[in-house]
This record gives sequence, structure tokens and C-alpha cells, in this order.
Amino acid sequence: MHRSIPWLTVGLLTLIAIAAYLRIRPHNQVRAPAPQMSGEPDLMLWAWETPEDLRALDVSRGGVAYLERELLLGKSQEVRPRHQRLLLPAKVFLMPVVRIETTPDYRWRDANISAMAEQIVEAAKEPNARALQIDFDARASERPYYSALLREVRRQLRPGVVLSITALASWCGPGSWLHGLPIDEAVPMFFRMGGPAAVRGTLPRSLSSIEEPLCTGSVGVATDERWPMLDARQRVYVFRVGSWSAEDLASVNAGRYGELQSLSAPSIQGPSL
Repeated sequence: MHRSIPWLTVGLLTLIAIAAYLRIRPHNQVRAPAPQMSGEPDLMLWAWETPEDLRALDVSRGGVAYLERELLLGKSQEVRPRHQRLLLPAKVFLMPVVRIETTPDYRWRDANISAMAEQIVEAAKEPNARALQIDFDARASERPYYSALLREVRRQLRPGVVLSITALASWCGPGSWLHGLPIDEAVPMFFRMGGPAAVRGTLPRSLSSIEEPLCTGSVGVATDERWPMLDARQRVYVFRVGSWSAEDLASVNAGRYGELQSLSAPSIQGPSL
């Protein structure tokens, strides 16, 4: 009888340790991508302000999130539409992206949030667009205004359209300011897009830092950097410097997504796909 006590003690301690581990690591609970995107491709190609011919893309393998316009906020408000050509296959899952840029002296308290939201929602009126994404590296002081803007965008957006935003990985930890916002997903960016401030905001580049449920269903990576370990349930957004090539599209169409990343870049976390 006395010999069994240590084993019982070890068993109880093990269960306690496992329970504690699960409590402090909720980021392992990857949720499915936005339900409204169910059945859509699990790979999205970001098409930024470069000429793109994506007509060879297999629409069952990949969708396209393309820069549709930029909203430049400073002493005045300017809407800069996309200038580069974008050739697409029929019936592709299409997600217009609106990039917001602000100057340090921009006075958010004087902003017309409703009119700004109207400019953003206008981007989603493309007939084939079934989703809308906003890309904004909001400073801490801008987040209350950005939150209000997202609520107004959701109010104006037609029913059934997915509302996505990009996010610095630092936004996606415990107690995230994103929690409760009326968005379908926040895509944590695990690369340097957005400049030096965004690089600092994404460190450490590890999926273990992602705990906010809105951030766990998708991830953003770049072709010229090694990727973190990804979960098969996540939707992956891929950014490429320059135009997508025929070789890139062939890799996507064959389901060999790992070929899109640079194997010469330093590893971020663990092995690559």
C-alpha cells in the first residue's frame, strides 16, 4: 500500500501540471478561419501595387487579396486608387484591401468617421468581392478611433461580406484590444511589411505569442522570409515583393505552398513547410 502512494502523487502532480500548462497556453487552440469564408481557398495571395497577371491561378487553390486603394490621412484626406493592372481568373475569391496611412500630426478627433468608412466600403463594391480587408498599423493612440472606424465600416458593409484586418503580432496577445470588435478575422503579420515600426511590433515572430481568438484562424507571411510553423487549419496570406511569377502560380496550383517561401532566409521558428 505504501509503495503505491508515490505513484499516485506523481500522477496527481502530472495532471496538475498539464492543467496549468493548458491554462497558460490558450494560443494552442487554433480556431477555424472566419465561418463566412468556409469553403474558400486556404491560401490568399496579396497583390500589392505591382502589375499582376494571375489568370493562371487555380481558383480552388488560391484567392486574391489585392490593394484596391490607399487612404492617406494628413492635413487633408486623399484617396489613392490602385494604378497597376490586375488580371484575374474568373470566379476567384476576391478580397479588396484598403491601406490606411496617417501622418504623426493627423488629428483623429476631427475626423469624419462615417465618411471615412464610406470610402473604405466603396472598395468592396467590386461585383466579385466577397470580403474586404483593412491594412493599418495603428499606433496605440489611434486604436480607439480605429475601433470606432471598424464598427462604422461593419455597419455600412453589406451583409455577408467578410471583414478582415491585418494585425501586428503584438496586438494578438492576452487582453488584446481587438477583442470584441465586429470583424471576422485579424491576420497577424509575421514579416516586416509596413516598415520598421511594424517589424518591432511583430517580434517575437512566433505563433506562441498569438492568443486572441480573432487572430488564430489566419497568418500573414512573405515569400522572402522563412515562415513560422503553421497549423493546417489556418488560412495563409502570402505577400510577395514584386509581381507573382508563373512559377509561383504553378507551385500554388500544385498545392506546394512551401515553395513560395525563401529557404535562404533565417528561420523564424522551427522547420519550414
